[in-house]
Amino acid sequence: MATEEVYSLLLPLEGTRLLLPNAIVAEVVGFSQPRPLQGRQPDWVLGEITWQGQQVPVISFEGMRRGGRPSELNPRARVAILNCITGASDLVSVGVVTEGHPHLVRVDPTIITFDDRQQPEPDTPVLCRVFIANAEALIPNMEFIEKELAELFEAA
Repeated sequence: MATEEVYSLLLPLEGTRLLLPNAIVAEVVGFSQPRPLQGRQPDWVLGEITWQGQQVPVISFEGMRRGGRPSELNPRARVAILNCITGASDLVSVGVVTEGHPHLVRVDPTIITFDDRQQPEPDTPVLCRVFIANAEALIPNMEFIEKELAELFEAA
């Protein structure tokens, strides 16, 4: 019986990591201060950058998750450009600030287990928590993130 593998990236964050399928991550670029967006935005929206000729909003996943201003950025910070997958808005991509370079991992059922000790609340940026090779990682709720950004841009 063949084991299914999903090539994925572990994106380092402050105190944890995000686990995403490789196909969602378009590129990882060096961090540069995003331009402020027009209007009032939550603290977790850092602004926007230009990537491949398009304006991409940049967010702090930790800030969104905790509901506040993100911590001071690590000098090795990067921006992971994620492809929007839900079609919830006109957004094509969103940038997520990371604490450094991502790590490529091959995920298969033998190295991943779901952390059922603490279920995430509904309507949060965390879909679930997992252990991959005995280290905790979060799987982001892309539907929620895209919906939140779509609502912000519709209100602007």
